[in-house]
Amino acid sequence: MKRIGEIRLPFDHGPQALDAAVERLGIEPGCGWRVLKKSLDARRGRPSWVYSVGVPEPGDGASFEGLRRRPSDPRPVVVGAGPGGLFAAYWLALHGVPPVLLEQGEPMAERVLTMARFMRLGELDERSNLGFGAGGAGAYSDGKLMTRVKSPYIPFVMETFVRFGAPEEVRTLADPHVGSSRIRRVIHRFIEHLVELGVELRFRTAMVSLSLAGRALRGVVLEDGRELETAQLLLAGGHSARALYRELVGLGVATEVKPFAVGARLEHPVEQVDRIQLGHWAGHPALGAARYRLASTWATGNGQRAVYSFCMCPGGHVLNAATERDGVVSNGMSNYGHRGRFSNGAFVVNVEPRDLGGEDVLRGVSWQRALEVRAAEAANPSGGCHALPGQRLVDFLGGCPPSSLPEFSCPSPIRPAPLHELLPGFVVEAMRRGFEVFERQMRGVVSPDALLVGVETRTSAPVRLLRDDHTRQSPTVQGLYPIGEGAGYAGGITSAAVDGIASANALLETLPLA
Repeated sequence: MKRIGEIRLPFDHGPQALDAAVERLGIEPGCGWRVLKKSLDARRGRPSWVYSVGVPEPGDGASFEGLRRRPSDPRPVVVGAGPGGLFAAYWLALHGVPPVLLEQGEPMAERVLTMARFMRLGELDERSNLGFGAGGAGAYSDGKLMTRVKSPYIPFVMETFVRFGAPEEVRTLADPHVGSSRIRRVIHRFIEHLVELGVELRFRTAMVSLSLAGRALRGVVLEDGRELETAQLLLAGGHSARALYRELVGLGVATEVKPFAVGARLEHPVEQVDRIQLGHWAGHPALGAARYRLASTWATGNGQRAVYSFCMCPGGHVLNAATERDGVVSNGMSNYGHRGRFSNGAFVVNVEPRDLGGEDVLRGVSWQRALEVRAAEAANPSGGCHALPGQRLVDFLGGCPPSSLPEFSCPSPIRPAPLHELLPGFVVEAMRRGFEVFERQMRGVVSPDALLVGVETRTSAPVRLLRDDHTRQSPTVQGLYPIGEGAGYAGGITSAAVDGIASANALLETLPLA
């Protein structure tokens, strides 16, 4: 679409106001114009909706389904049923090359029951949890589709989500959001369609190693010792696939340490955030639960330190995203309607390789895991990973022992613990400095009712599996295509999806036309 202009309208405008504004721009009503982006601006007193609109250009509407390819024998294998793996498998199937898709976790219906059992009783399944299973981590972390990446595949990704049940507005909203409950239904329908296209799905099937012939891929080794033959592997294991990282490094797969971020999740009563952000209009049904985005960066002696909000969930819930029985991880989600009593967001600090010490390429993984184990021990003195550690924000900032906790949204237990002692000193110092800035930007964010819950460690992968820019294959294993968040090339549902498509397209270019 050719972008024509920007239109600003009152947040409570009527149904015909946008049509009239478009006509004033000189756009003909029947030309096929549509909204390209819609965002809420609450910075200038009365909130307003800001629309970017466009009109079709020659070639708009062309299908992304290109020439069909001759299926390879043996079939390509995709590992991981998160967005990177699902869209990679979908793209291959649309071009006549349906792969085998392996996922160590469960199908959606079973995964929902397994997660409910963990939240209620603390019984963790290390193979199927908030990190693993149909839909990947994104199925339990809000269904956010916002992204900062630029890709011609983004419209295809959005159309695909809408096709399988996402709200129409995800095509245009600046912060598109499906909601955790709704995206699980979308993923279920998506997977059903993959089966119709000939994709062979194997749930509860973990890949544990590669079978190699020199530097060429020969197959994948499954947990039960069987080998599945393939010459092409799209690997979308997710950023929590720690055992797989260790195995790949041991096999000599080219890998490098990568920056990431850690911190804690901050929760407020939803009315408090609404009042801070929307003022007089807080609670208006046309606005819904308010959002925020905060960041502060400053120079240090050897680089930059940053603290920022991440994955803000208005009207949502804090969740325990543990994937190992001796560690805990905080995360957040919200359903489509944002009707929960609390709002939360991660507040995290950048961690650079220089902060970690040592030379091991997996030192970031070890560093993350040590924090998660300490947090689990503080909140679960009798063992296990059911409870998360929590502390009032004012106590954290003041370095005070944890007092009683305010009400919270988490379905799992939260127990008082000194997060200012559990997190590394430079992270605590940076968070304190950041909140000084944030309180000036958003008066009231520091309050006695604000609860910090930790530890937020899985913001992104701490390693990157290297790949060639053109072929998108590993430089050390021919036929291995690292993709998505777990490979270090994405930071959310949409970016992982387009990364999976791009690598699937590179794979297709190696196959002859049908």
